[in-house]
Amino acid sequence: MYKIEEPIYFYFFAIIPVIIVIYLLVFWWKKRAQKKFASPELLEKLAPNASNFKSILKLIFLLLGISFLILALINPKMGTKL
Repeated sequence: MYKIEEPIYFYFFAIIPVIIVIYLLVFWWKKRAQKKFASPELLEKLAPNASNFKSILKLIFLLLGISFLILALINPKMGTKL
């Protein structure tokens, strides 16, 4: 037997695509600002350890955390005893 206590909170999963779009817009804005600031060679010298992977990994963990919080709000129950 499977029961969902608060199915209304499923609507909160719509936040995840909004966060992804905001992340992509900020990423695009940062790249554009960096191109205005300096050439790619100079940026490599100024920030040699800059990594896109780290920011994507942070986004993935943020989205996972939000997803688990939403699942906790939904309060799914499994079992046969009341």
